[in-house]
Amino acid sequence: MSPHPDAVTIGGAQYLRNAKGDLQALANISPIDLLMDEMVRKCTAYAEDISAELSRFQLHVYADIAAFDALLAQEYGVTQDGESKGNRTFTSLDGCRQIKVQVADRIQLGPELQIAKRLLDEMILARANKEGADTFLVTLVTQAFKVDQEGKVDVGAILALRRMKVADPNWEKVTNAIDGAVRIIGTKRYVRFYRRTDANGDWQMVPLDIAKAIPTPADTDRRSLRRSVEEARELASVAATYLLDGAPVTALDRLHAAIVALGGTGVSNEDRAIWAAKFGAPVPTADAA
Repeated sequence: MSPHPDAVTIGGAQYLRNAKGDLQALANISPIDLLMDEMVRKCTAYAEDISAELSRFQLHVYADIAAFDALLAQEYGVTQDGESKGNRTFTSLDGCRQIKVQVADRIQLGPELQIAKRLLDEMILARANKEGADTFLVTLVTQAFKVDQEGKVDVGAILALRRMKVADPNWEKVTNAIDGAVRIIGTKRYVRFYRRTDANGDWQMVPLDIAKAIPTPADTDRRSLRRSVEEARELASVAATYLLDGAPVTALDRLHAAIVALGGTGVSNEDRAIWAAKFGAPVPTADAA
């Protein structure tokens, strides 16, 4: 097993810090615990890489969409003030790929919500004294005002109460109090990607949530970015070695392969000509290579 990355050497012996913060001799840790630690660290490192890549991907997607929106506005002679607002859908020419941009309000409920809850409690109590307990209404109100682990109510459930029709003269006061509690504190933009096998098929969302991902043969055949970067780094290192050893043509071939590994088109003929002039060696064109 390779040396542990977090091991501390004291007096020639290696130690690891446990969850309590205490140093524990590496020799006293069971092999199973060390294997589990290695597995968790490896998988978490991949997850962190993917998370960072998703963040970069999101920035690139927003930039590409904004550039297209600006081009579209220019095409029709419209002055665009900032980024486009509202929902939009973009579809590929073959009708098999689609991007949907959706903008939703971020809603916060103000102190008027407590007034609405008090009015509801009074209304339910008054109805119970006259007609008996309305269990359906009580259940709805209880579910709507139930708080989560963070002490927050479900905004959607609260807003759903406004759409209910209750034959009670006090119900309008309740809905007015709920309306008064609604505060729009901003917007949240969502970008979703869809694909289908043909123009008549059903759209399937491209999952970016690991819990919803369903691996397919095409996914497993696709090279991961991490592996591509590792391969490119290895090829670049080999290219540097060949260059130092006086083999510029072989070095260029390795650089070409490194660029291709990262999804590029390789070294262009123009760059090959510059390379040949610098090192005084005949370098084949990209086509010949």
